[in-house]
Amino acid sequence: MFQSNQEYRESVLQGCLASFNRTQKHSAATFRQQEGGIDLPQTVDWRKKGYVTEVKDQMNCGCCWAFSATGSLDGQTFRKTGKLVSLSEQQLVDCSHQYGNMGCNGGWMDQAFKYIEDYGIDTEESYPYEARKKSRKFQETHEMRMKVLIIITSLVVLVSPGSVYEEDLEFDVWKLKFGKIYKTVEEKYKRKMTWMENHKLVMAHNILADQGIKSYRLGMTFFADMDNQEYRASVFKGCLGSFNRTKKHSTLTFVRGGGVLPKTVDWRKKGYVTKIKDQKDCGSCWAFSATGALEGQTRRKTGKLVSLSEQQLVDCSGDYGNYGCMGGLMNSAFDYVKDNNGIDTEKSYPYEAIDNDCRFNPETVAATCTGYVDIKSGDEKALQEAVATIGPISVAIDAGHSSFQLYKSGIYNEPKCSSTWLDHGVLAVGYGKKNKKDYWLVKNSWGLNWGENGYIMMSRNKKNQCGIATNASYPLV
Repeated sequence: MFQSNQEYRESVLQGCLASFNRTQKHSAATFRQQEGGIDLPQTVDWRKKGYVTEVKDQMNCGCCWAFSATGSLDGQTFRKTGKLVSLSEQQLVDCSHQYGNMGCNGGWMDQAFKYIEDYGIDTEESYPYEARKKSRKFQETHEMRMKVLIIITSLVVLVSPGSVYEEDLEFDVWKLKFGKIYKTVEEKYKRKMTWMENHKLVMAHNILADQGIKSYRLGMTFFADMDNQEYRASVFKGCLGSFNRTKKHSTLTFVRGGGVLPKTVDWRKKGYVTKIKDQKDCGSCWAFSATGALEGQTRRKTGKLVSLSEQQLVDCSGDYGNYGCMGGLMNSAFDYVKDNNGIDTEKSYPYEAIDNDCRFNPETVAATCTGYVDIKSGDEKALQEAVATIGPISVAIDAGHSSFQLYKSGIYNEPKCSSTWLDHGVLAVGYGKKNKKDYWLVKNSWGLNWGENGYIMMSRNKKNQCGIATNASYPLV
């Protein structure tokens, strides 16, 4: 095939890693052996465990670096997801030039990893190999980035099950999971330092949870690169700020019946609760709490569960004292829906996470409201009966602490919580007891990656902790 070794070198390698011999790129992270060492197997063959794709052919293109990089990524993706997917070498050839790679004339594996860290990588099937450099065809989307949610900062193909990952590698994985992109090196450094401080807090707390000292666990949530002050400013944006100045009350108050209540209630199991939603960068918690209660009561009356429009409340209820993405009240939302003769479906008036013009359409109304009923302030027993006999209830809570910001699972118990200064609107969808501790089952509006798939268990019968019974109400439909 080749007339001489020199021809072979020129034809196959084409400078493939020539630049490597001049300037070697290094990561800040280095693989570390476990202290004391571990017993290694005498033989290893990852092909037998499904980590390796079929043999490929780079043909007349010096892109060995791209095939090495995708092979490593193929294996680590399988390790994390259990699925072996062939990834696109052609994308690396076409798209990673700005990272120092030169397509068919050579490149680095580490620089390929850096490119993928920033942009993600397509499948081989969707972006097939052509053995030549062409114009960029890859279009970045968050969905594409999530296809390869793996450790991609200077990875090597690991043959030891005892690998230890540095915090910066965990940070890169976390960034991919939540689609975090920072505009400058300075911002990335600042966020990383804050993330590392929160990581220490999470680790220390979870050690206590493992020992049974804490009843809940923390995790690296979407807000893990924010300090607590920034978290408050970003999430709440005055969400229930007006509540702390002017509280709207109904002329109707829930009257307890005094009957025997079930030990546990979970309205999700009865079809009263829609899927977890995400308010995003908009202080509209009040709207999500209000629609949640309306959805439940509409289901109770009609037998149909329909997702209702938070965006309509954000856009249209300003005359009732609400401020869109800058805050509002659940009871004011109920008043608006009552006077407006209804609220549209989520499908017909979808959520945008911004303040916009009111576009209410009377033809797509899915729920109405005739008023609302307040629960006696501070009375957890009354709230328990309302949840048990009425359905999901709108509640306001103090969610401003780092423990809430980073909550992952278990029964939340924050003694520092205020029962009067409330900053977040949520939905109580049930209650129960676990490990001899009473809890409220609460639906949040921060997406599935916060808490227990979007939910939190909050301490019940602890002197109205976090004010969960301070401002509870439900609509009449």
